[in-house]
Amino acid sequence: MIYYAYMIKSERFNRHYYGHTSDLEERIHEHNTDQSPHTKGKGPWKLIGYVECTSRSHLFQFHTLPAPYYLLSPNLSPVT
Repeated sequence: MIYYAYMIKSERFNRHYYGHTSDLEERIHEHNTDQSPHTKGKGPWKLIGYVECTSRSHLFQFHTLPAPYYLLSPNLSPVT
């Protein structure tokens, strides 16, 4: 199974959120439709980048890093 560590940014409040999921498209949709208590009312959210992980242990290597280190990852896939 593929997992994603991802970074989104609130276009309205200029805030970042870092999370993980196995369904990136659905998770972004949940953030933008206020289905996530962590980001509710703070959208709209834009996907900034993500790291594709092949296992949960690989995923948590990224997810446990301090937030700015997501930006430094050579594996970060920027979204344009």
